[in-house]
Amino acid sequence: MAWYVSPALAQLDKQINAAAPNRRKGSDGTIGDAAHSARTSDHNPLPSGEVTAKDWTHDPPRFDAHKFARELVAKRDPRLKMAISDDEIWTAARAAEGWRPYQPDNPRRNKHIGHAH
Repeated sequence: MAWYVSPALAQLDKQINAAAPNRRKGSDGTIGDAAHSARTSDHNPLPSGEVTAKDWTHDPPRFDAHKFARELVAKRDPRLKMAISDDEIWTAARAAEGWRPYQPDNPRRNKHIGHAH
């Protein structure tokens, strides 16, 4: 089965690209690499083929991905399950706790400084 990007993420991507058409996209990504496939990750396709995670390149002043992530969380955008940005994480399941330090199980793993998830 082929993978596809969640319709909510596709819509969000269109909104970002309309607001910042000249932004760099070097760290943009959806589908996980081999390292992602070895662990649980929203970058891996669900059994249906849907991928429910996307990274957007932090490219100020064209596009401040960290500010954008915080704005989505502040608005409680219903498309959000989680946001990881600038070494912090927010999850809908623990929304009352707000943003927390991002502590991946592998400290060498990307801490989402150059992009927001």
